[in-house]
Amino acid sequence: MNRAFNGLNETVATEFSCVIEDMGATSVTVVGLSYPVRHLRQTCTSPNENFVNDYWQQGRTVWKSRQWFNEQVGYMTVERMTPQ
Repeated sequence: MNRAFNGLNETVATEFSCVIEDMGATSVTVVGLSYPVRHLRQTCTSPNENFVNDYWQQGRTVWKSRQWFNEQVGYMTVERMTPQ
């Protein structure tokens, strides 16, 4: 379930069906350091909207993600700077 404001400052809820696919082993570089990770892809659909999020994870640590934010912003990339 995703909740967002529309142009009238009203909350609109959209229910998505999401599937996570393991894209395989790879590496990701964050702040000049390379980490062995699994690339996970989350595909979400609803009757009126679809998006794909990507996560690069090592154990319980997500080193990098690319996630859909909204129509105005588009995708955001987040990188973890230090281990947990």
